[in-house]
Amino acid sequence: MGLVIAPDIWSLRPLYDDMVARFARDWNMRVCAVEPFPGRDIPVEIEPRMAAVPTLDDSVHLRDLHEAADALGTERGGLIGFCLGGMYCFKSSVSDRFARIASFYGMIRVPEHWRSATQGEPLDYLRRGGAGKVLAIIGAVDPYTPPADVAEL
Repeated sequence: MGLVIAPDIWSLRPLYDDMVARFARDWNMRVCAVEPFPGRDIPVEIEPRMAAVPTLDDSVHLRDLHEAADALGTERGGLIGFCLGGMYCFKSSVSDRFARIASFYGMIRVPEHWRSATQGEPLDYLRRGGAGKVLAIIGAVDPYTPPADVAEL
């Protein structure tokens, strides 16, 4: 089995390099992580990163996650994501490419300041199919996973 990792808003960094290496070594599997903002030079401060999220296009990012799974060359693939990447885990639930998906504190709804014509709602993706293969790990005190959204999830 292969594993694709969808990082948080802070993008690829040594944390994810270490995670890829550890999963590959400890779980004896092929692993890769996908940059959420490929080819873009976004400052490390939170404000420009938050401003960049509405420019993400679900079809492009989901394609990147699928291409990463294909590049692993494994028959079965899993997906794990964190925060922004966790939201994309929910959105990836409609795909047959991932046999198992784990979302860590992913947004259940697109935050208002991230909404755009290219951002679909995670719950809509989950309703369209594949929700049974998704494990959601959610914190009790998280402004991006309010109790009403958790209940709907």
